[in-house]
Amino acid sequence: MSAADLPTDHTDPINAQILAVSEDRIKGFTPTPFQDIAHLCGLPLETVVERIQAMLKAGV
Repeated sequence: MSAADLPTDHTDPINAQILAVSEDRIKGFTPTPFQDIAHLCGLPLETVVERIQAMLKAGV
């Protein structure tokens, strides 16, 4: 899926999961935040990075 095709809405289930983990389950600073989010979500690192980039570009 190209970056233009990725859902950017915060109500998308995967985006909602990424946002919930990044806001509620990551405490303080971590040297590997994207890896930590991916691990806690049970998603591939690539998916987390792509989704976060798409949401940032969309202004979410």
